[in-house]
Amino acid sequence: MSISEETVVERLLEAAPFASAAEARSALEATLTALRSALTDDEAEALAEDIDAPWSSPLRRGCYGGQLPPEELYRVAAAHEERRLSIATEHVQVVCRVLGGLLSPGARERLVQELPLLAPEFETPEASPPESPERLRAQPAPEHTLAAGRPGSSRPLSEAGLSPWSLADGRPERAHEHSVARSNDPHGDTKLSSARGLTQEREGDSLSTAHRNIRR
Repeated sequence: MSISEETVVERLLEAAPFASAAEARSALEATLTALRSALTDDEAEALAEDIDAPWSSPLRRGCYGGQLPPEELYRVAAAHEERRLSIATEHVQVVCRVLGGLLSPGARERLVQELPLLAPEFETPEASPPESPERLRAQPAPEHTLAAGRPGSSRPLSEAGLSPWSLADGRPERAHEHSVARSNDPHGDTKLSSARGLTQEREGDSLSTAHRNIRR
């Protein structure tokens, strides 16, 4: 499987804010140089053959330096790239992540086995699959229209009843004593079908009561 340098550089520019393609190539070469020092000759050659491109030449140079911790690999990359350790560390991590998405499964597995401490760096984030149109259609939105008869609320005030909680249950009622929320028929006093006379008559403020009040 041949992986072109242009493909790798393009992925690097997408994955990190490199200033230029030249900076991305420098980070790539520094990372391969660091990896070579932690890979045996056979593993380094197998990885170079899997890449099958001229830019993998750092894997054929140098020699095996033993099992190196990630911190030491970052220092090797920083010295080769001539950058601060923090920047080189970020570059190595980005390059490893890009390589993890481009290498064949076999090559990636060999890298993980040879460099177990760097295994998380070669993992690529998996994008969650988009929801199918059938699933979206199977989730109807709640109706809040005049046609549904329940505009703006899933529980209109006209359907409100007595609160199930009381002081005996250890929870005080939120509605005050004369609140319509505590009535089973909150609009009973104002319905034409059940109204007992005009509002003035119910409140004792009609003309007849006014005359009596005057005589008093």
